[in-house]
Amino acid sequence: MENQIMKDSDMTVCIASIAQGGYLLAASDRMLSESSIKFEPQTSKIISLTDSILLMTAGDVSLQSEILGYMKEYIENKKNENDSIADFYVTELANHYSLIYDYIRKQRMTKKILSPYGLTTETFLEKQHTLSKDFITDISWKMSNYTISSPVSALVAGIDSRGTHIYTIVDNDVRCSSSLGFSAIGEGWSHAHSQFVLAKHDSESSLEDSILLTYLAKKRSEVAPSVGQETDFWLIDPHRKNSSSIRDDLKKALELEYIKMTKGEQKAFSSAKSGVKTFIENILH
Repeated sequence: MENQIMKDSDMTVCIASIAQGGYLLAASDRMLSESSIKFEPQTSKIISLTDSILLMTAGDVSLQSEILGYMKEYIENKKNENDSIADFYVTELANHYSLIYDYIRKQRMTKKILSPYGLTTETFLEKQHTLSKDFITDISWKMSNYTISSPVSALVAGIDSRGTHIYTIVDNDVRCSSSLGFSAIGEGWSHAHSQFVLAKHDSESSLEDSILLTYLAKKRSEVAPSVGQETDFWLIDPHRKNSSSIRDDLKKALELEYIKMTKGEQKAFSSAKSGVKTFIENILH
């Protein structure tokens, strides 16, 4: 995501990419943060909202849990209305995440700014003719500038009847990353992002290239202080339209290839340093 502003509390890394044929890949660590505490539990951060749509989150775990609860409630209610048969669009769920964020923000803003005066947003508007101009100006400014102190970001990615999509969300700002073919959030986002850019990845890159690159992006992002070492890796098949974790034997193969790559890079770098050293010595002498 270009010009993405990530906050210090966005510990973790979450990555989504699209491969040729409409395959969707998702990778993340397991690092969570709550206030000043960070920890890496055993549970995956890749959450199935539906059979073919995933949610990955970064930022305050308490706020994300609250948003997820509302997301699940929305999905279940829609299924109940349609006798358990409901089609969801990726953009629909991404935008609903944003709506929930705004709803929670409004609740917290009301409690902090209006409740001490016995007001709600509705009564504040209704009673403005009885309030002083200075009070209205002060409260209006505080309301318009109120932000949730714990920032969050999310990836909503998956496959629907319109194709394969990735949406990147920072607080309530939703951006479509499908045409780019990849996105990343969390403190490690820039390291992951650079791998896709250097590889010139797009949504027509082969499945094998995309699998290796997505795994590589996750491993490279581990240089960020708050990115965990554990790796969860999922794939959504456009033909079956269901999500599943990458097989353990494939993950082991990817890890072996990554180790070979890093050793090869170290050897090549050492060789290059020797060549440059020899060149400089010849110039100086």
